[in-house]
Amino acid sequence: MGRYFGTDGYRGVANETLSVHHAFKIGEACGELAMSHSGKIVLGQDTRVSSPLLANAFKAGCMSRGCDVYDLKVTSTPCVAYHVTHDDFHFGVMISASHNPYMDNGIKIFNHEGIKISDQLEAYIEDVCDGIISLSATQSKHIGLDVDFSDGVDDYITYIVSLMTQRQDVKKIVLDCAHGSTTTTAQKAFEACGFEVVVINNQPNGTNINDHCGSTHPQMLQKEVAAHQAFCGFAYDGDGDRLIAVDEHGKIVDGDQIMYALGKHLKAHHKLHDDVLVATVMSNLGFIKACELAGIKVLLTQVGDKYVFAKMRETHASLGGEQSGHLILPDLLPSGDGVLASLQLMEMLLETKQSLSATVSLCRPFPQLLRNIRVKDKYITMNAPYLKELIQQVEDQLISDGRVLVRASGTENLIRVMVEASTQEKCEWYVNHIIEGIEAQERN
Repeated sequence: MGRYFGTDGYRGVANETLSVHHAFKIGEACGELAMSHSGKIVLGQDTRVSSPLLANAFKAGCMSRGCDVYDLKVTSTPCVAYHVTHDDFHFGVMISASHNPYMDNGIKIFNHEGIKISDQLEAYIEDVCDGIISLSATQSKHIGLDVDFSDGVDDYITYIVSLMTQRQDVKKIVLDCAHGSTTTTAQKAFEACGFEVVVINNQPNGTNINDHCGSTHPQMLQKEVAAHQAFCGFAYDGDGDRLIAVDEHGKIVDGDQIMYALGKHLKAHHKLHDDVLVATVMSNLGFIKACELAGIKVLLTQVGDKYVFAKMRETHASLGGEQSGHLILPDLLPSGDGVLASLQLMEMLLETKQSLSATVSLCRPFPQLLRNIRVKDKYITMNAPYLKELIQQVEDQLISDGRVLVRASGTENLIRVMVEASTQEKCEWYVNHIIEGIEAQERN
């Protein structure tokens, strides 16, 4: 990771650690790079109160280099990825902090293939931000255009709807849009496919994005699925690239279980390349064992859809994702896409005439507990000898009965402690043991 860019773009507190100055400079750098190619960038944003502020600053930076910016306005990250791969754009840029609270924001940059830009390009942009690379002024007659491209959202919806073939059964579906980006895409897509749709958390006010709703807080969706006796429900995150499902009984179906279901379905149709899918080290042991029984090999990467996609490209895998709900179907779209994945899941359920609960019944997750602890410096903590000793102690005691994973957040100054074991009690004991050890050292 670079000075500013983490696993999911440039993240920070809006108007503080991610200011209009940063957004302008990033726009300058992207605009300069784009001018040697198509000279066009497509831009989207989520519903945070700070997103128009940063979007306008980014646009100004691009236009100052002579680059034209096609503005989708409020839309999802996968919509941006769709357009950068289907139209003549050099970059696709999304203003969003995904599942983070509204105070945060971020800038994600995709190349013309719809994947996140390389470390080398990130380093160039960071050098522009820090003034190490200075860009000369562009003449007035060469200033770029600000193009209203909001109609492009409907083009993306038309595309993902066109992939659905199973439309003979009308099912009631509940959608949780997290007051975020999918408020402009999810309901339209499902209704275009003929579903009876109940939508919740679809009234963004700038500060309620991800607020006790969406893929990180699916409890409201669970209640609504039960109240409406719906076939199932889908929850998205702030920028629409994650999916968490709820079955007809109101039980959560996470990204691992969705990958298991889609993987089996693709394998049955000979569309799972080499019978392999890509997941991360956060994936559940129960999921990995269920995949093995289904004849599917699971390749593991470090956390982050950027790394998942890199491994998928290396192995030509046709499915990958994360337990948190990032799901990538590269034969359809290079970016994780919650709405696309939920439509494809419905396609499978309608074809097999099965309920969601029955489809994932053989994928029984081990109990797993994840806790975050805020620290002064995540890099110092991760390299501290005491932490390595704590982890080794837990691993020695768990042996084959589970595992422990301690890692630094890619976007925040947090240490994430995850333990997976045969019982919930073991998970809680070992997680608390590590957390207490970190807290004791942080107080010193």
